[in-house]
Amino acid sequence: MKRISNRLDRLNRAMDSVAAAKSEFDLEAGFDQLSEAGQNLVNSFRNEFAGQAWFDKWFGASHQNAKKHFPDMDKAAWEIWVAETRNGKMMADPLMKWFFDLRKEVVHDGGNPDLFVSSTYINALAIGDLPSDVSIAIGSQGVTVTEGTGTAEERSRMATTESPGVETVSYETHTHVACPPDMHMGIILLNVSPVALATSFTQYLARLYADVCSIGLASGAISDVR
Repeated sequence: MKRISNRLDRLNRAMDSVAAAKSEFDLEAGFDQLSEAGQNLVNSFRNEFAGQAWFDKWFGASHQNAKKHFPDMDKAAWEIWVAETRNGKMMADPLMKWFFDLRKEVVHDGGNPDLFVSSTYINALAIGDLPSDVSIAIGSQGVTVTEGTGTAEERSRMATTESPGVETVSYETHTHVACPPDMHMGIILLNVSPVALATSFTQYLARLYADVCSIGLASGAISDVR
């Protein structure tokens, strides 16, 4: 169980990274880490317990492995049975499936470049006389001032009251999941912020870990959960 508990620790650390994210880039990295850590935790359950009757009957198993416990189970019966197992219900949950699908995108396609969308909300912005070589733009990451010579990246910086022509500037940037899941555990998700989604994913897997420990202890398959 030590290996599995280490996986849970990594999941919690990934959740901390999401909660501490300050930019869209940070959120992308945090979500990649979180989906990977979640998949690794689930895989660690299978690696440790697959093939044991208590685990397969509760968590679910492939048709071939299920027949070890239910010799007369045909494919049609297996499809009905596996949908009612813990893994079957988890993979039918829109939020959980969304995160596991994200992990597949990271592995096979390097991630989803359209995962997040950012917006800038202006609280106050007052512009005075601008020098001829200075321009101001409002983008998804905030208010920028472009001046001087060089590349666009070298000439552009975030606007402050120290910037030429900027008298007042106050804004907030918000990053949203572009196409979030709409339900979790049979309930419509009203809060689909990145942190709220990541928290629900992490809490579900923490409960799954606790259930594995509880059922494993009751079956005698686990003697120590530390």
